[in-house]
Amino acid sequence: MWIADLCIRRPVLAIMMTAALMMLGVVSMGRLSIDLFPSVEVPIVTVETILEGASPSTVETEVTERLEEKLIAISGVDTMRSISGDGFSQIILEFDMEENPNLKAQEIRDKISQTMPLLPDTVNQPVVSILDPDSEPIVSVIVSGPRPQPSPKMSSKSVYSEYLASAARNLSGAASGKYASG
Repeated sequence: MWIADLCIRRPVLAIMMTAALMMLGVVSMGRLSIDLFPSVEVPIVTVETILEGASPSTVETEVTERLEEKLIAISGVDTMRSISGDGFSQIILEFDMEENPNLKAQEIRDKISQTMPLLPDTVNQPVVSILDPDSEPIVSVIVSGPRPQPSPKMSSKSVYSEYLASAARNLSGAASGKYASG
């Protein structure tokens, strides 16, 4: 209440204090660095494993659960999610923000090498990758329309992949162009 009384008794002081705070804000705003896409290192690591020809339930019991039993023992795991599909297993490990994802990825590789004897012989070596938001696509283009007339030389896939993906790769500043049919 004393601030209100002071401002009523001395209005010039109140105006000068407000002006000083506004000037401080303007000067601070000029020095504030703003980035449209800030570099954030999110500690999320994925483990993808392929077991060709296996049903989702087989992949879950033979691969996913065995890997999860070892991976849950890694310190700093915040959440762990898994997806088991036809011949495919994906485990997503999210770590506490202060954890280094590169070190955690190496720990995961070590745990996987310990688990490999327990997995089926036909399983491919699990692929460990770190989620990198900077490498996510910024633009996706979806093309639809009548299919081109099939010819021995050109299929619809070759038309789209040859022309669109190569055009995307040739754009200034583009890292890559990929084609996916659906």
